[in-house]
Amino acid sequence: MSDKNRKDGEFSLPDMREMFEHYTSVEDDEPAVQRSEMEDLARRYLDCGDDETGAESRQESGAVTEEKEPEPVSESVIEPEPEPIIEPDSEKPAEPKKDNLYKFIPPDDLSGEDIPKVTEPEYPTEQALDDFDMPTDSTFAVNLSERDRGSLREYEREVSENEKNSGSEKGFKKFIKGIIPMKGDAVSEIVRKIVFMAAIITVFVSAGMLINTYLIQPNIVDNDIKDIKPSEELTWDEIKAKYPNVKFPEGMQLKYAEAYAQNTDLVGWLKIDKLKMDFPILQTDNDSYYLKRSFTHRYTDLGNPFLAHANSIEPLDRNSIIYGHSTRSSDKIFSKLFDYRTTRGFINNPIIEFNTIYHDYKWKVYAAFITNATTAEDNGYFFNYVWTNISEASFEQYIAELDSRKLYTTGVDIKPTDKILTLSTCLYEFDNARLVVVARMVRDGESEEVDTSLVKTNSNPRYPQAWYDKDKKQNPYKNANRWYPN
Repeated sequence: MSDKNRKDGEFSLPDMREMFEHYTSVEDDEPAVQRSEMEDLARRYLDCGDDETGAESRQESGAVTEEKEPEPVSESVIEPEPEPIIEPDSEKPAEPKKDNLYKFIPPDDLSGEDIPKVTEPEYPTEQALDDFDMPTDSTFAVNLSERDRGSLREYEREVSENEKNSGSEKGFKKFIKGIIPMKGDAVSEIVRKIVFMAAIITVFVSAGMLINTYLIQPNIVDNDIKDIKPSEELTWDEIKAKYPNVKFPEGMQLKYAEAYAQNTDLVGWLKIDKLKMDFPILQTDNDSYYLKRSFTHRYTDLGNPFLAHANSIEPLDRNSIIYGHSTRSSDKIFSKLFDYRTTRGFINNPIIEFNTIYHDYKWKVYAAFITNATTAEDNGYFFNYVWTNISEASFEQYIAELDSRKLYTTGVDIKPTDKILTLSTCLYEFDNARLVVVARMVRDGESEEVDTSLVKTNSNPRYPQAWYDKDKKQNPYKNANRWYPN
């Protein structure tokens, strides 16, 4: 109904909505008269409505009030007809409590039809949630027997395991499809997978090689000889009874009998105390055999130190040559000989002990030098340090060659009648480089003491050509005389 046609005292639908909302939200401290007025207006509207919708609104109470016909009025004076006032019911509707979970929602259509009142839930307060007791497992299981509860737990475990297994299988299949070329893959995808697989293989192979080099190989050497140290715990009779099938050499020392019984290639023992070098020395007709085999004949990259096949141990040759591997990745076998590259290494270890199975010997270190293993590293020349027996004159020349090559002077002397020990190992300064340590046997009646204060560094030792080429230096010995043993 428009504002112009509305009679005095009548209210439009928006007006009544606003009044009703204000009524429902009115504060408790408002005057009672004001609340009563608003209640009357609201009830009046709800019961009667305006002229257009009043009839339909009155049907809400279940009884339709008959409309009275308006009395005729004179044309001269038209007085506004007063609106019938309907008294509100004696009982007022109860206001919803503030802590009630539901509130009254007025109908949207107030046309007078019998529309049921609509309610909607409110969100529960925190206090309401706290007051609500969740049932526990014991509440659900109160009527279950022990057998039923056990079956239930077993079922839950099976379900959990099945879910895990299912997830693992899906993840594994997804992983396999991601690295292995499949039918229908694009060319670029196939290439990617092949490259990825090659990278994985490379990583695993490299890891295996590192583990083998740093863990497995060193342990093979240590484990093979840890229980075969020289010992005289048993008598010869006990040794022969323990090893009836072994033929022991005549005149052999008892302390090496146990080790000899385990490997008859044993010819002696090498020991340098402060370097913690303590090895059995083996010998065969093939010098390369123990390059890759341990004392117990197991394969190993480090091998076992061995005496040159051309050498004799009874009696000893003028020059006894012992070979041993060295590596940059460990201090096993002859790697510790690297200490002799400095004067400090010599001062700490001036004496070497090399015993044969027949006799014990001590040796004083005379020289340490760097040389080449093939002629390619020194302009076609190989300095032959691996001879076994030479004349005294040639031996004196050899000592002179050592003096030009040695890294430092030790103060130890050598006579033409002396016997020497040569230890040879790999070095990594250039291709086929070798580090050689030469010691001479302690003479009968000579003190084993060495005056290390006499040590002096050689300012210009002779190296192979490859050493100078490495540092781009001039070789001052390029045209020097070349010595050969005779």
